[in-house]
Order: sequence, then structure tokens, then C-alpha cells
Amino acid sequence: MKSLKDLQCSDITSPMYKDLCQTLSQPIIRETAITRAFTNLPATDLLILMELSDEDLISTCASNKYLNNLCQNESFWLNRTMKRFGYLGTPQEINRKYIPDGTSWKDYYLWLSDITANPDVHVVYNFAIEYNREDVLLVLDHELKERALIPTMLNVGYFNPLKLNDNLQNFLKEADLGLSDPNNPDSIPLNKILFGSISNRANLTLIFTIYIKKKGLERDRLCSDSLITKYFKESCQKISRDLMQKIISDNTKSILDISDEFLKSQIVLDRLQIENRVLRVLIGYYR
Repeated sequence: MKSLKDLQCSDITSPMYKDLCQTLSQPIIRETAITRAFTNLPATDLLILMELSDEDLISTCASNKYLNNLCQNESFWLNRTMKRFGYLGTPQEINRKYIPDGTSWKDYYLWLSDITANPDVHVVYNFAIEYNREDVLLVLDHELKERALIPTMLNVGYFNPLKLNDNLQNFLKEADLGLSDPNNPDSIPLNKILFGSISNRANLTLIFTIYIKKKGLERDRLCSDSLITKYFKESCQKISRDLMQKIISDNTKSILDISDEFLKSQIVLDRLQIENRVLRVLIGYYR
């Protein structure tokens, strides 16, 4: 996955969005007749284009010069972004919070659609956390609910409650994770409000990321930190592509392997969901 700045069609991984990007990057010079579906009135035809699927836009925008020109219209892509991702905020808010200077609405739509089209939600979630992309997290939440995939996510374990072993619990008590409200110096430390003995992989990823950012650590050099080696020495001695996830795996146990029914209750799921939203807000302070 690539960052949004200076997006190229070659950076897009989804075949459909790569095709759409390439179609929009190659001006059409032929003057063929427009189809019956269109009126040759730009304002009306933009509304018709808005109702087409992203897949249908590929062939439509490549059909002739007139439609290709309409497909380059920035207002069209702003409106298309708002139609699909309007829950991210107003155009002004989206532009200010998520779109780098010099980036078009077309590129933002293609980039966001491509990333969230990735079927591996774990990869998307980790990307959003690492690059502090709140918009990707919000889209992921929204589309998982729309596609009724939350139960599936619980089954694969990313949001599934985990029982923390003593090492991980003690680390979270001792780690400097900052304040629960960085804008209020009188607020209690973050680690005092965490669930404690129960968490999930999503929340632990956020917690470790906050710790890493506060300490100025590199993700691939976590074991240079004395507190990490104090509690996770065994994990540090193992070769792993993603040490953070290895530490989490080594120091947690799935509730599916535990007979305690409370751990599987809706109360626990709701509590972890609230914690997840708090952590996602806090991580914005540690860019």
C-alpha cells in the first residue's frame, strides 16, 4: 500500500481501480457518438455518471472524448466522494484532515477506494494505524458493518477478546502510554483506564503503537527498549517479520480456549469497542 501523496496508477493494487485510474490518465481524442443513455448536456450527464458503478465508469469514461472529459471533472469526484464517503465529514473537513496539498479529489477517491477494497482487513487496519489514517479506519468500520463482516472479524480474531498473560498485564501497568487526555495535564494516565486483563489484537496494536511513538522507537527495533526486553525477552529472541504482532501472540490467549463465559459476553465486546475508539483518537497525538 502506498501513501496518497503523488499517487500513480502503478501504486494502485486493485485491478478494477488500476484500470479506472489508467482510463482517466489517458485522454480520449476520438469523437464517437454518445450512447442513448446520455443527453449531451454536461450537467445532466454528470448526474447520470454519478449513478454508475466504479466498474461501469471504466468503459464509459473510455468510450469517447466527451464522456472522458466529463470524467475528469473535479466537482464530479468531490461529489462522488461525498456520496460514498460522506460520513467522513464535510468536503472542507475531509480536504483539511485527509487530503494532502496538491492532491485531487479524483486521486483521493481512487486511493481510498483501492485501499479499502483489499480483502485482507488485517493489512488495511495495520496500514491505517501505522500511517495514522483515521479516514481508512472509519471507512473500514463502516464497510465491515455494511457487509455484515463484524462477526467474521470476531472469528478471525482481530477484534476477538484475548486474555492477557501476566507479562503483558505488567508491561501495560508499567509502560508510559501518556495521559488519557493529552490536552488535560490533570487527566489520569492512559494505562489506568485500560481494561487490564482483557484486550484484543486491534487494541493492543494501537497501544503498542502509542508506546513506540512516545519512545521514538523503530518498529523493527523494539527489543532495543529495556522495558520490552524485560517482559518479552523470549519473543525478542525469535526471528519474526513483525515483532509487535509476535509479542501479542506470545502473550495472549483466545477466549475461545477459555471456559469463562463473561469473556465471551456482549459487555466485554462493547467495552473493548469503546476502548478502541479512545485509542484511535489518542494515537493522533503521537504522529
